[in-house]
Amino acid sequence: MGRKQRKYSLEFKQRAVALAKELGNIAEAAKKLGLPKHSLYNWANPEEGTKPMLEISAEEKIRQLEQKMNRSRRLTSSSSRPPLFLSGPSQIRFEMVVKYREKIDVKALCLILGLSRSGFYAWLKRPKSKRDSENASLVEKMRKIHAESRETYGAPRITEALKKRAIPSVTTGWRS
Repeated sequence: MGRKQRKYSLEFKQRAVALAKELGNIAEAAKKLGLPKHSLYNWANPEEGTKPMLEISAEEKIRQLEQKMNRSRRLTSSSSRPPLFLSGPSQIRFEMVVKYREKIDVKALCLILGLSRSGFYAWLKRPKSKRDSENASLVEKMRKIHAESRETYGAPRITEALKKRAIPSVTTGWRS
């Protein structure tokens, strides 16, 4: 069974914060009052919720703001890597840009996916490789066999059918 949550009056909270100010240390005040120190931190500075009420030096405040700004820059930097769920081969990410460019600006998509726009447009102009053409042809043949079998064949039977039709990449296991 979980711990029972205590409720404190506003007056108690104000006195606890005053004691923390008087002692100059929230952790010490919390210990004296038998409170969790994080509760006292939250009461002392409700808008932030994490920083103590005690006055901090201007240098410390500047350091904290610089850290916050650097974190923000890292998150929004166009040179940073995309989130893990959006990472993967560039080919797949370029295809995502093609798929969604009607709805979302290409510049924004490239930024989100960690791609350069020039790279995307160069990829669009690039001719299909021999391997991609062979793969497309093989997929077409596989779909045809699947349809001819009234969609009852799975991968093993489709492979056998391709071997019977003497498709080179299936019979030898190697691409020419």
